[in-house]
Amino acid sequence: MSDAFDDLERQLARAVRSAGRGTRRRLPRTAAFAAAAALVISGGALAATRLTGGKGAEDQGRAIVARALRESASNPACLPASASAPLLLSDSPPPKQITDALPDLAAAASAGEQRRALRLLIPALSQGRTVLRRTLRSFTLPDGLQLLVFVQLGGGINLRDPAACAKARREHAARLAKGRSAETLAAAQRRLAQLHDTAPGLQTLSVLAHIRGQASTGGTGLPVGPGQPLHPGLVLSAGAGKGRDLYVGIAGPHTTRLVATTRSTMRRVPSRVPVHHGFYALILPRGTGPVRLREITASGTTARVVQVR
Repeated sequence: MSDAFDDLERQLARAVRSAGRGTRRRLPRTAAFAAAAALVISGGALAATRLTGGKGAEDQGRAIVARALRESASNPACLPASASAPLLLSDSPPPKQITDALPDLAAAASAGEQRRALRLLIPALSQGRTVLRRTLRSFTLPDGLQLLVFVQLGGGINLRDPAACAKARREHAARLAKGRSAETLAAAQRRLAQLHDTAPGLQTLSVLAHIRGQASTGGTGLPVGPGQPLHPGLVLSAGAGKGRDLYVGIAGPHTTRLVATTRSTMRRVPSRVPVHHGFYALILPRGTGPVRLREITASGTTARVVQVR
């Protein structure tokens, strides 16, 4: 039983890699965003179930969770939502944790911007997912970079009935924990509660980045639960082609721009990094060495420093 969870991780990892191979040939920008969104969703599934184990009760709890996930996978409530279900748009506001970090998402984007973002989003998000309409953003940054931002209800996986699925998993875990210590059952229950696909009240901030002229797109999903703050800082790093690396982050409060500095004189590093809708992005060539980003407020003071490399 100790290897069950590792097997599950490997299966999910293969699914993510397979999805990535299937999307690299899609050249249109809309399809590139769709590919990234699909990977964000699949990657969320993997992250949601990658639980760190230890010795004793923690290790046994980890193994119990793996068995519970396997045995409940065929439960109707735990099956993925129908692929034919439409994408749903909600007029509900995003949670305060997200708007505290990204105030621009509190107000709805223009109708035109929402339509542009939807054209990029719809090919990837079907399966009955619900996106908060007012959070849809699509904007262009320097170096031909385009960001697509939105908040969706739930985590990376959309189940038919998350509450019923969570109950089924708990029941499986309780049965598997019979005869073991109370600490083992508590460890299993704690790990089950960490799974994003059944967490009540969870919302996910998704950020997709596409560089003009490239087929591939990077993306990340940041799960935010009730009472869980969204912190500023780097949220995405990915290859940008030609030996370059892309970094995307959420700026701190009152930051109007960032200033990049490096000790290297061999490679050019952009000195000013603008902030758009609370986000910033930086593409660095190979060989720059450590790079620091200073967040600058409107008054010219340094709010905080972010170490990129």
